[in-house]
Amino acid sequence: MFFWMNPMLHGLPMPGRNAEVHTVGEEGGTYYLISSGTSWNEPKVYYSWYPIFSTTCHPSMFVGERLDVGPQVGRTFEYIHPERRDCRVVIRGDVVPVKVEHVDAPRPKVPRNREVRWHEGQWEKKLKRGWVPA
Repeated sequence: MFFWMNPMLHGLPMPGRNAEVHTVGEEGGTYYLISSGTSWNEPKVYYSWYPIFSTTCHPSMFVGERLDVGPQVGRTFEYIHPERRDCRVVIRGDVVPVKVEHVDAPRPKVPRNREVRWHEGQWEKKLKRGWVPA
């Protein structure tokens, strides 16, 4: 899967096609789980900020780290630190995001004469063999 950093939004990773990326962000002294994904039809990235219900480690250690999706336990969802499997962030499944940000997906750098398009959630470039991920 292809990821690149979007410096416009706190250096959060941008997901590829059919994928979401989860991390923790801090704003005003409060920590949030940030879920990011791409729009299917237009070159946009969304970032949804969810309040954290609980953690097993201090939330500051998760900031900017990509989290793995853990189990759903009842009405809560767990996200696990990839290197410290005992560290988890938990959000409630019935909570709506406190903030949703939509930004333009950065256009990939390709040679001047190369065609590019946004197709089904990712940038593609046209080669002789057809359209391939950019």
